[in-house]
Amino acid sequence: MTVRDDKLDLALREASKLALLIPALPQPGTAEPDDESLIRLLDGAVPPAEETTLQAAVEASPFARERLATLREALAEVAAAPPMPSAVNPFDEGVIAERRPVRLSFLWARGSLRYLWGTLEPRSLVAVPVATRSGIFRRPSEESSFFDFAHQLDGIDLVIQVERARDDHLDVQLTFDGDAHRLARLRVTLADRTGSLLDSQPVEQGKTRFAALAPLPHELLITSAQQELGRVRLDVHPG
Repeated sequence: MTVRDDKLDLALREASKLALLIPALPQPGTAEPDDESLIRLLDGAVPPAEETTLQAAVEASPFARERLATLREALAEVAAAPPMPSAVNPFDEGVIAERRPVRLSFLWARGSLRYLWGTLEPRSLVAVPVATRSGIFRRPSEESSFFDFAHQLDGIDLVIQVERARDDHLDVQLTFDGDAHRLARLRVTLADRTGSLLDSQPVEQGKTRFAALAPLPHELLITSAQQELGRVRLDVHPG
């Protein structure tokens, strides 16, 4: 035999000795208490007339005693675990503390508007021909005099139109589409960056317009029956 075989035989003999030293695991008998009965016993929910019989059955069975100890440890771990966070419905009005405003940021320079960034993408950008080695393709330009954005507020469709008008002024128009009764209750309030009120208009025939605004940051507050539906923040940066 080789040295390798001798080492293998020695390992097998040692493993056999250890197996003989390990006590036999308790095995279930023919009439063992089920887990539900053991849990009721731990909770103290077993009637006194049945408790004595159940306790005697547990004491007479090593398997039942081991099972009862395992269930007791499991219940203790569950009781010590931190509570799971409750599910939050993001559409529950009671959870939403503040509606996130729509933000649109523009650069005011070179006789036009340049869209910088925002929470909405413009629906209409002017397509500008761009020459490449392989030909000419039309790329949407971020510089224009007019932008419009589509949004939805509480089931009402909203189109925000921002235009650079003559004499270096800004025109903003909001167009609403939805239930006529709800539209009749809408009002839009215009404020400057400090929150000072500049104008307030009802929505008539689904539209409201603020003309000849200075090219400065403004905020539009949209309400229905004095309840806020949303805000639109226009950030205009001079270039």
